[in-house]
Amino acid sequence: MRLTDLTRLAAGALLAAALATPAHGQMADTPIINGGEGATFVLGAGPAFPVGDLRDFGKNGFAGLLAVGFAPAILPVGLRVEGMYQEFGIKGGDANISTLGAGANVVLRVPQSAPGSGFFVRPFITGGVGYARTRIGLGSATAPDVGRGNGVTWNVGGGIALPIPIINVGIEARYVEVRADGGSLGSVPVFLTLNFHR
Repeated sequence: MRLTDLTRLAAGALLAAALATPAHGQMADTPIINGGEGATFVLGAGPAFPVGDLRDFGKNGFAGLLAVGFAPAILPVGLRVEGMYQEFGIKGGDANISTLGAGANVVLRVPQSAPGSGFFVRPFITGGVGYARTRIGLGSATAPDVGRGNGVTWNVGGGIALPIPIINVGIEARYVEVRADGGSLGSVPVFLTLNFHR
């Protein structure tokens, strides 16, 4: 899947969410949802697609996300501390390349009016920076590393969430870039997420 395809998919999801918002004349009868859900704990997993230089030698892989955060109920902006793992096979061999990173992300929720039925989706955008370790291995957890490096990582993306009591179910996509040893690796992980809140 190309990055442009994912961009169109994310844009389509945000457009659908916008069209689902009640018309201007109905907004006076429904509350405006701006803020978050307080403390949150997020689990996510899904496919990861190499882009740029990584696409030349890397196969499609998988990614996992673990995050804790806080989003005040009176503001549309929240903060998450995240850990992310990605792994890609290498074309033509048994080796793999993986990245393990941690960082902080800002989450901006798009304000919208809540329909009377209580069923709505919440679009959001997110971005942040962190630090990551990159490892090239031989396909076995016990095998010695072929290469290893550490460097700054940054990401930007967005998604939608379906708020229900106690837990939100959502989907989000990111562009992630990891810099190490004078080079960079780019990828687009797509996560199905479970967001526990209180």
